[in-house]
Amino acid sequence: GGYGPKGLVDNPYVGAEVADGVEEMRKVVRRQLNYAEADWIKLYGDYSRYQGKTFPLFTEEEVRTAVTESNQVKVKVAVH
Repeated sequence: GGYGPKGLVDNPYVGAEVADGVEEMRKVVRRQLNYAEADWIKLYGDYSRYQGKTFPLFTEEEVRTAVTESNQVKVKVAVH
């Protein structure tokens, strides 16, 4: 993950994780819900990286996967 607090606590699953693709998104969300006992799932929706242009970090399908997994256990998803 490019964002903290990953690595600042004893549990390696607490904090930001990278998810690339639908299956990886499913695995990351499940880890955060099961091992980190997340109250919320937060997604970083876009990233400015070239001449001030903003690019989406996830496909619509990846976001839907995060929401579907979270909804199963009544955990909300936020995107910023």
